[in-house]
Amino acid sequence: MRTKSMLIWSLLFLCLLGLSIIVPGNSQSPGLSRAEAAQAPQTQNLSALSQPSWSGLPGRDWPILQKVLKSENIDGVTYSLSEDIKILTLYWGEKPTGGYSISIESVFLDGSTLMVIYRLKYPNPSGVVITVLTYPQSSVSLPPDIISFTGVKLIRADDLNRVIFTIDKNIYKAGKNSVSMNATPFMENGRAFVPVRYLSTALGVSEDRVIWSPRDATVTLIKSDTNVRFAVGKSTFYINNEPVTMNSAPILREGRVYLPARYLSEALGYRAIWDAAENSVVIMKYSIY
Repeated sequence: MRTKSMLIWSLLFLCLLGLSIIVPGNSQSPGLSRAEAAQAPQTQNLSALSQPSWSGLPGRDWPILQKVLKSENIDGVTYSLSEDIKILTLYWGEKPTGGYSISIESVFLDGSTLMVIYRLKYPNPSGVVITVLTYPQSSVSLPPDIISFTGVKLIRADDLNRVIFTIDKNIYKAGKNSVSMNATPFMENGRAFVPVRYLSTALGVSEDRVIWSPRDATVTLIKSDTNVRFAVGKSTFYINNEPVTMNSAPILREGRVYLPARYLSEALGYRAIWDAAENSVVIMKYSIY
């Protein structure tokens, strides 16, 4: 009996000894030598891999841009950029029913910032909607000339102070109002020209602050502390006596001066963009969120 007990204890001791060799902190894979274990694939830290990478050049790494946007937009709109920075997508989160939509109206550069104008649509209160969770989104391909930017700003179209001049139409829109004109915008050499009288009014220049000099064929517009002077047929105009070069020139037609809309708009702090679908010049002073 004593011999049998000693045999059992001996077997238990050998088992414990074997476990102590295998278990505690041994970094080698079972059955591999130390050299072979060093070459074996290592287990990666999955928690570290799940964290987004915020490295990269500003404006070229979409996680950076998305992080900035989430902290700025009050509509709950976020966005992403494709890895090749060619496609922009806006997301409006989760909605409780159908009838919600988001659309991208325009994308352009303002300095080094990518400006994105979007519009939101809500369900009609008196209409019929489907009670199902929806996830409104909209995508657009960036224009080929936009290849570099350092940030993105979203602009909700509903909050724009917008003026719209349509080619060959004698009515322009200022916000929700329509205003009649006795002259019409026109295109020449691929540029949109707008009658200075209506353009200046739309941009907040009072009529008595628009001064025409027939001797010099110049028109001067004054708003607050900004003085802008154009000369018919000249591709240089002046902002507070500082020269600025245009790629077109004011035109005198049937006793009226027509200006390229872009330059006066930008001189007074607005932004003018061309809406090809509507054949219109859209001028805006926007609020950024």
